[in-house]
Amino acid sequence: MTYVVNPIPYMRCQRFFNGRIPSLMDPNCTLYCVEAFLIYWYEKVFHRRLMKIKLPSSKKFWELDYWIGWDIETNYPLAKNIIEKQYWKPNTPDGWLQIIMEYGPVIISGVGIGMAGNNVGFRHSILLIGASKNIDETFYYLDPLIGYKIMKAPWTMNEIIDPELYFATIFIKEHLSLHCNEYFSIIKYI
Repeated sequence: MTYVVNPIPYMRCQRFFNGRIPSLMDPNCTLYCVEAFLIYWYEKVFHRRLMKIKLPSSKKFWELDYWIGWDIETNYPLAKNIIEKQYWKPNTPDGWLQIIMEYGPVIISGVGIGMAGNNVGFRHSILLIGASKNIDETFYYLDPLIGYKIMKAPWTMNEIIDPELYFATIFIKEHLSLHCNEYFSIIKYI
């Protein structure tokens, strides 16, 4: 069985100028994952496609903390109402499928995960959008280093995924339908 969320959320590329200058990038991969996560849930609630949103932040653009290590709880205090943090991860493809089917996309991270590769040596975040338990046992994800393109990884990626997962609370639809403009600003529709 293979399951990939529908709709596929739009993810911006964290590389400036869409990667035309490869080494120039915003190091806040988690921010891009949260944006794509919220774009997915916005479409589930309002049935409109978004391309770009802006999150309110407790940090200012000129502060070092804004540019290095963007953190969901610290930089996006409203997350506690709509994003749940768990300190466990499934160890089987069935477990991952169950989480994605029940909660939608999951923000995961790890050293060397996704397109960051093992040679980089820093923690990277991606948005897990699907899994397969067939013979190929595959993860499907969106990576902010690439942008809006579904990537695949073998089951062996499970070994480097941190046990800290972020997914939707059971109240996300209610919160977005009542208070969407408090959670983010819409910049561009598709």
